[in-house]
Amino acid sequence: MSRPKISLWPALPKSVIRPEIYGHFAEHLGRCIYEGVWVGEEARLPNENGLRLDVLAALKHLRAPVVRWPGGCFADDYHWRDGVGPRGERPATANVWWRQGEPNEFGTNEFMRFCRALGCQPYLCANVGSGSPREARDWVEYCNFGGDSSLSAARGRDGSPEPHGVKYWGVGNENWGCGGRFSGGDYAKEFARYGTYMKAMDPSIELVACGASVGDRRNPMQNDWNHEFCAGMKHPDLVDHIALHRHFSRGSGKDFSDSDFRGLFADVFMLERDLKLTEALLSYHYPDKLVGIMVDEWGMWHPEAQIENGLEQDHTLRDALLAASVLNLFNRWSHRVTMANIAQTVNVLQCLAMTQGNRMFLTPTYYAFEMMRPHMGARLITHETDSPSYFANASGGSGPKYSFEGLAPTDRGTFQSPIETGAPTDRGTFQSPFEGGRPEGPGDVVFSVPLLDASVSMAGKKVLVTVVNRSLDADLETVIQLREARAASVSAKVMSAADPRAANSFAVPSGVASKRAKVEAVEGGTIVHVFPRHSLTSLTITLE
Repeated sequence: MSRPKISLWPALPKSVIRPEIYGHFAEHLGRCIYEGVWVGEEARLPNENGLRLDVLAALKHLRAPVVRWPGGCFADDYHWRDGVGPRGERPATANVWWRQGEPNEFGTNEFMRFCRALGCQPYLCANVGSGSPREARDWVEYCNFGGDSSLSAARGRDGSPEPHGVKYWGVGNENWGCGGRFSGGDYAKEFARYGTYMKAMDPSIELVACGASVGDRRNPMQNDWNHEFCAGMKHPDLVDHIALHRHFSRGSGKDFSDSDFRGLFADVFMLERDLKLTEALLSYHYPDKLVGIMVDEWGMWHPEAQIENGLEQDHTLRDALLAASVLNLFNRWSHRVTMANIAQTVNVLQCLAMTQGNRMFLTPTYYAFEMMRPHMGARLITHETDSPSYFANASGGSGPKYSFEGLAPTDRGTFQSPIETGAPTDRGTFQSPFEGGRPEGPGDVVFSVPLLDASVSMAGKKVLVTVVNRSLDADLETVIQLREARAASVSAKVMSAADPRAANSFAVPSGVASKRAKVEAVEGGTIVHVFPRHSLTSLTITLE
């Protein structure tokens, strides 16, 4: 079997990778906000105006570009006026979806201070499920209106005389489910009502419509929702983005099988199918407008993460490799994906940090974001990956479970690079020939999963290549071929462990983290590097 190859064309740039693809999500759920983000000014923990300093420092180091708030399901039962004004006068309410009390100590202005401290964009989600167009319109006025009004004056009394300038506004969340159980057509009517008044108040804002992902078991109307919404939404001027959600689950956080590990990466292809189907619908219904796709809630949701424990779970190397594969996918889709938000920032689901009293540790997923951070704002360049592959069913299937490795691509008819010397394909990325399958059910689709998954970007003379080796047991010596360019120097970082079940904890906070790695050989336009089994590697190539 010939060595795998990654071919790069620095002279063939593509779309800019928007920093917002590396966004975050903080919901009033479990210990995400209270203890994770907000501890209050009187807390003994180090804080800045009530905001937890160690979490702030960690997110600032990542250059967090955007944070989505206040939900999630919480958003469609959240009334923003409960969270403004003097904290001692705010009502204590019930968090209906996550079955906990809500003190409303952390509201709009506290969130805006959090975003300013991070230097990131705020992304607010308006209440459609139990709210009204007037409530949403008033929130836009409270946040963004710079003139003389009662609400702008109230904002000033709350400590923010200048407008917050919130650009991104979600019109509801999962409105096919916890956001009101609308049909796609009925939601289109609600979106038009809300959007009309929100954009009238501030025409510069960008509105995000709720979409649905194919194969999301929480959404029984999944196959028709996006089409019904697009067909029923007769005012495309109001629609700037459509949001998809995708949660992954294969075995428990630490107790997963080898088959679970391999199959997880087939599920990433289901997310790509979401993107393809959504792009096709948007192009058909809105041919004169480029509507962005946001995946504003994504990540691992292990079965042990339940309401009773605040949706907390273990965090392993496998989680980080999943995150890196998803981010590689978003990079390759940067022509259409305008934002993505991992769920969630602190303590909940696939978070970046865990806290306990005055202690904090960073998860392997945090280090994946750190290693891939230079992609933000860089330009995707044309590239091709030629790698051995394995077959795997998408999650939930009842068909045969393929999970074998080690055969040459030609033995199984999987992808072969069409460009040893010629021009690259249109997108320069792997295209599975098995995506047709039987599309009526996600588990009936078998994907050919390449062992090496990559995305490549360029800023100035620096090229960043991020590669996930999805093999459980094979270190892959790979040729990275620069086309019509030469490398002056190459540096590398790697995140790996003896077992993909390796995890960080309060006892061992840095068991899984990135470290410097040796590059095997560099000669002109050819680089040879060994990608360790189940690892994430970032290569920084400085061109001559």
